[in-house]
Amino acid sequence: MVMESDNREVTIISIFSEVTLAWRIKLEQRRQEAELLAELEESIPSRLITTLTTFSDAQLYADRRTRITAALHSAGLLDSDYARTLLSGVQPTVPPRKDSQTCEQLKQMLNPQSEDI
Repeated sequence: MVMESDNREVTIISIFSEVTLAWRIKLEQRRQEAELLAELEESIPSRLITTLTTFSDAQLYADRRTRITAALHSAGLLDSDYARTLLSGVQPTVPPRKDSQTCEQLKQMLNPQSEDI
C-alpha cells in the first residue's frame, strides 16, 4: 500500500526541447532512408548485365613473354636493364594485329623494296 502511494506521487515528466525533437526527427528520417536503400539494393541483381570476358591462367602463360616476366619478377630483376633488353628481344607468340602496328611498320609491309631516303 505504501509503494502504491509512492508510485502515485512520483511521476516522470519528460520535457522535449526543440533540439532533442529535431534530432529525433533526423534520426528517424535517416533510418527510413537506410531501409529504403536496403530494399533497393535487394531488388538490384547482383550479377553483371553483360558477360565478362577475361583470359584464363593457361592462356596467359601460353605466351613466352608472360612466363619470362613472371620469372624475372620472382628473381627480383623485373625493373633492371637486363630485363628490359631481354623482353624487348622476345617475339610475341601471335603476331600483332594489323591495326595496332605503327605507320612505319605498315609502310615497310606495303613497300618492302623501298629504302628509307
